[in-house]
Amino acid sequence: MEERAKFLALLGAGALLGSVSTIFLLKLQARRTVKQCNEKGVELNITGNGNSRMAGLDLLSDEISF
Repeated sequence: MEERAKFLALLGAGALLGSVSTIFLLKLQARRTVKQCNEKGVELNITGNGNSRMAGLDLLSDEISF
């Protein structure tokens, strides 16, 4: 019984450590992404009636013509 309790304690500690490290890495990645966007000077091209969903983006501009 003592061995089973030790096993469950180690399993729980591993799960806790894994979830904490995952949250840390996701937050770190989000900060780096924001920092890179700010450094590159990403601008949104919003035109038209104020509808900001993909405004000014030509989705067909990468088509290959023959």
